[in-house]
Amino acid sequence: MELIILNSFNLVAQCQQSVDNLTVVRFFAAARAITKQDQIQVDALTLGQALIEAETQFPGLTKALPKCSYLINGLATKDLTSLVKPGDTIDVLPPFAGG
Repeated sequence: MELIILNSFNLVAQCQQSVDNLTVVRFFAAARAITKQDQIQVDALTLGQALIEAETQFPGLTKALPKCSYLINGLATKDLTSLVKPGDTIDVLPPFAGG
């Protein structure tokens, strides 16, 4: 019994470690409506790679993403080569109120 509990704990710890090694992509407004998700986690080195992974999971984003603004850890960027690291947060912000 003790071995099973220990193995279960190790599995949970490994899963948590792999989640901690990912970048969070949060969706707002129209992007959230397309994905039906508040956020996803991706394995990416750049903003562009993160967006490609998001498009792969949600093909409906393809038309929306070029119109979006992006924040990495709260800082605005349009540079798709911007580096991201595990634990970073990318916000995907479509134009609000038609703008």
